[in-house]
Amino acid sequence: MPSSLAQWLCLVAVIWLQTIAGTNTNFPAYSSQLKQVLSISQVQLNNLAFASDAGKLLVWFSGIAAVYLPLWLVLLVGALLGLAGNGIQYLFVAGKVASVSYPGMFLLAVLAGKSICWINTVCYVVAIDNFPLHRQLAVGLTTIYQGLSTSVYTDIVDAALNKRGGTGARAKAYLLLNSVLPMAVSLATAPLVRVVNADGPGAGKNAHVHWQD
Repeated sequence: MPSSLAQWLCLVAVIWLQTIAGTNTNFPAYSSQLKQVLSISQVQLNNLAFASDAGKLLVWFSGIAAVYLPLWLVLLVGALLGLAGNGIQYLFVAGKVASVSYPGMFLLAVLAGKSICWINTVCYVVAIDNFPLHRQLAVGLTTIYQGLSTSVYTDIVDAALNKRGGTGARAKAYLLLNSVLPMAVSLATAPLVRVVNADGPGAGKNAHVHWQD
């Protein structure tokens, strides 16, 4: 496969990943259900929202991993963290798990937040290394798509429930999607997510021309 084509396929894969990576933006859609099932106060619920962001404080772990591990493996680790963090929350809200303590739920929210960082790290490395002459544009373009996450998840839930589901059903749907959709997209894009050697004749020039277009 020509390096220039591989570059653009990687960019498409990164856009897909960024579009489904913003799982923390769905928290308001299921927060009321969590509050009810856990029987917690509004302050405790706010702490759970903070926990997702707190997971991002350890983003340097994913940065170190991206240096020493294959990018596809870093991506799958991030997807697995999200599968565990959001998946167990889904099982609890759906009544499949008998009990999860408040501290346990807090740790699950941290795991879910960390998963976003691992996926984003892979996206940034691919965008920066594959388009060194236009790294700011590549990173900016792909990051914009993360803002679509809320709309994507909402559209899927609305289509699945035909806009008739109650609060409980929608909360379960969002948590289920938060756990399985990033994993599915990560598995689909893992073969494409890599740093492409674009040092061949005309590779840099071709990329420059495409960005200019």
